[in-house]
Amino acid sequence: MIVQNKPYKRIVLPGAETSYIEDIRFSNNLFEQKRVVQLLEEELKEIFKYIEPNVNNYNVYSLKIYELFMKASIEFENICKTILNDNKYSKNSDNLNIIDYKKLNTIMCLSKYSCTMVYMPRDIFRPFEDWDNQDGLNWYRDYNSVKHNRTSEFSKANLKNLILSISALVILMNAQYGNYSLDYSPRVMIKFSDDDGNLDENYDSNFMNHSIFDIKKPTIDQYNYKYNFNWDELKNTQDCVEKFDFDVV
Repeated sequence: MIVQNKPYKRIVLPGAETSYIEDIRFSNNLFEQKRVVQLLEEELKEIFKYIEPNVNNYNVYSLKIYELFMKASIEFENICKTILNDNKYSKNSDNLNIIDYKKLNTIMCLSKYSCTMVYMPRDIFRPFEDWDNQDGLNWYRDYNSVKHNRTSEFSKANLKNLILSISALVILMNAQYGNYSLDYSPRVMIKFSDDDGNLDENYDSNFMNHSIFDIKKPTIDQYNYKYNFNWDELKNTQDCVEKFDFDVV
């Protein structure tokens, strides 16, 4: 595991306390990103008023699902581009694609995240797990198919793909901001992992107010990188936040 003595822009890693996330040098639009994801999640809840969140309805598609699927997937692209651009990546942002976005997985460990939804607590969503075996993401491939040819590919704008696209945003928020994506102030949500009162450190519940998603983060040993610094000392130094070099990934 590679140990980093400064935080990378927009990337939360294990090993250090997280007050650096509040610093504008780490990220300048936490609240904007959070507001967008909150609005998309509210739209998903509206759809659930008419379509029961049930595995039997995964293949249901409609114009309303299509519309929200497009919005969520576009926001996914926007967040990925922002992380790459704020760090070090030489490729023109207008030409980025899913292979470029996959570079985030190297340090953010996105493919090891999972989440559940309060309406479907037994169903586990892993929107990035395809990156363990391939360059693409199946739900994102379906997004591109239906975006370019809705007439013949309309059925791919279905409920399952919609849930996966929004759960991907929820995970990206957590991978950027940790518990600071919960509320405007840090709030620690803990879960006891056994009867002796030991804490499950990989559990973050309800990444933001009223979220319908619960996230389970990767275990520490699944990360390739970790932090080791004292932010109270580091924040007063020049260049206290570094840029990760995605060109070498």
